[in-house]
Amino acid sequence: MWRLIEGEDSQIAFALNMTEDIIACKKEEAVFHCYLPTYEPSPFLFKINSDFSTDPSRKHITLDIRTENAIKSSAWLLFETLKKAIKEQGSNLINILEIIKQKNTFAKVPRYFEQQFLN
Repeated sequence: MWRLIEGEDSQIAFALNMTEDIIACKKEEAVFHCYLPTYEPSPFLFKINSDFSTDPSRKHITLDIRTENAIKSSAWLLFETLKKAIKEQGSNLINILEIIKQKNTFAKVPRYFEQQFLN
């Protein structure tokens, strides 16, 4: 099961356990999606979907202005989700913080996402 967080131009999907608490997903599930999954790993253990530019195979993300804007939108959505969790002070806050403490990869596109999130 997944909890989908929707923004204007992007979505983030957190895995859920049997009691519907947010948990880290499996490493192989934590990828960027451009409507379909790519081979590009997410910086953290959740899924990120937006209108990223991809190579012709749609498996790899191209870091261009369109992708940069999609990443900024996705990073803003994560920031707003964290802000909402802080206001609610529920168990999901701790779970989301635990997930973003653990880096999934150090590849270029995920690093750019993380940099935008921290900014």
